[in-house]
Amino acid sequence: LTPNLMIDEKEAKTMDALLVSPASAGQVVIAKALAGLFYSLVAAAVVLAVFAATIVHWDMAILAVISGSLLGVALGLLLGTVISVRQQLMLWTSVLMVPLFFPVILSVILPDIQASSQVKMLVDLIPTVALAKVIRLAVAAEAPWTEVGPALALVMGCAILLLVLVAWLVRRSDR
Repeated sequence: LTPNLMIDEKEAKTMDALLVSPASAGQVVIAKALAGLFYSLVAAAVVLAVFAATIVHWDMAILAVISGSLLGVALGLLLGTVISVRQQLMLWTSVLMVPLFFPVILSVILPDIQASSQVKMLVDLIPTVALAKVIRLAVAAEAPWTEVGPALALVMGCAILLLVLVAWLVRRSDR
């Protein structure tokens, strides 16, 4: 849904009007991100309600949902900014999902296959792996904040960097 927010602006030729308005490119991106975040958080609230019985640490679960939603929105806005055709969007979204979700599966099996510590460390630096770790900790009996904090910081940092990149791309499209 979020990439379509940008594609709709391109198709309706309203992005040009937004860029000549008093709003900066960053403000346009923030507005789009807030709209996408609303939709994402509504969907996440439904998921949390369905799995409410399994969640032990609600604070961690809510922070994971917010940071994961922001990361998803940032990725969606990036795709919507660089892609102009909806059919291409569907293709590239599926192409992007595999590299984002495969490491999550890999992170679960790495301890079982005796992978090197360097491989584990690299996999842990992928934002979706960090997010999955926080979600696993939210349903665990014991969840140390020393593991949750850095993982959430990584996810939020990546989301913010992606939003800055989107704002830069939107500003450059004005030229």
